[in-house]
Amino acid sequence: MSVVFTSRAKKQASGASCQVTCVEAASTNTTVTAQKWSTVPKWADFGLWGPLGFKDLDFKLEFMMDNYDIISLEKCSSDDGNPYYKSEKIFVDLTSKMRTIRPDRDVKILHYWGIMLTNTIGCYEASKELNKNPDLWLKDDLGNPVYATRHTENYYYDFRSEEARNLWVKAAIDPVIQTNGGANGIYLDQIDNWNIRGLKACG
Repeated sequence: MSVVFTSRAKKQASGASCQVTCVEAASTNTTVTAQKWSTVPKWADFGLWGPLGFKDLDFKLEFMMDNYDIISLEKCSSDDGNPYYKSEKIFVDLTSKMRTIRPDRDVKILHYWGIMLTNTIGCYEASKELNKNPDLWLKDDLGNPVYATRHTENYYYDFRSEEARNLWVKAAIDPVIQTNGGANGIYLDQIDNWNIRGLKACG
């Protein structure tokens, strides 16, 4: 399993896309190897949204597999226009289909996961687990939940809590594990995107 860290600001400023690190996957026995940069791989981040996104799906997946070395599948992809609580299942299903279409292609397929998922966390089944555990929400000094943008139902994981950290890691890697080797790792985005609202006191 590989983990790819990205920064939107760096991508916008320089066109650079990633930094790859060598780590050991937290809940598997897989050793992660760093990307070799003797050649620059072609990488694209694809989202398939709604019926139009899934129209001619086989053709689109063939194009991805034939033309790119690294493919990340975006959050909130949905075949019916309703993205809520589906990202993990869609990722697993698309990965399986991509490997079936091009079984011999050595393409790295990555699960999209953001450091702070803010207003898009509702696309993930994992958000249900966070929402029902208020003790794991980030709160300000007055005990008020810190939420993302205008979405007061979308909470941040409180990374000071070991339980919250473990839940965040589990949510990131479980879809990769569920592909049974079809996917290769995680596209970890938004490392510098902290759009915090609802903060009543500094702490």
